[in-house]
Amino acid sequence: MEFNQLILNALDDLFKKHNLYVVEESKGYVKFESPKVKIVICYDWRDKSNTVFVWNSQFNEIEINDSIINNVLNSKIKINHLPSEDFAKNINQLFENEGRLILEGDTQVLTAIAKYIRKEAESYTRNLIEKQNLNKADRYWIQSDYKNFIGIMNEMDMSRVPKSYQLKYGIACRKINNLQ
Repeated sequence: MEFNQLILNALDDLFKKHNLYVVEESKGYVKFESPKVKIVICYDWRDKSNTVFVWNSQFNEIEINDSIINNVLNSKIKINHLPSEDFAKNINQLFENEGRLILEGDTQVLTAIAKYIRKEAESYTRNLIEKQNLNKADRYWIQSDYKNFIGIMNEMDMSRVPKSYQLKYGIACRKINNLQ
């Protein structure tokens, strides 16, 4: 059975109860709309992935994934990395239960999801910057450039820095003080 038919069989009746109707459809894509919310459910043949996007007039497209389902909607339902048949069954179960407020376009739930995504993005960015700074610190350490090593380390939250770098920081400070 084609992906769009799986989705329609699993969700059409439930979505109609929430005034969500099909507005676009193709083999790997179904878009539902109501006055309160828009939902796109799609399948990508290249990586064999299923994806759900939700948005309304106040929020840009939000991808619903297992992390959001678990951490924001407090559900154990999985939708990532599943065969399409299991995905369709699980997405139906999600929207019948913990995800029901999404179908209603509940702004509190959408706000909570948007905040979670923003927090995750900030954490990812912070971790990436920390790794870049540690790589710079490594280069300065190897070059015995203790002044720049200390400068990079001073930009970082030392409580998040591995102990080995904290020890190197102390050594670098002593070496700089001995040079003066």
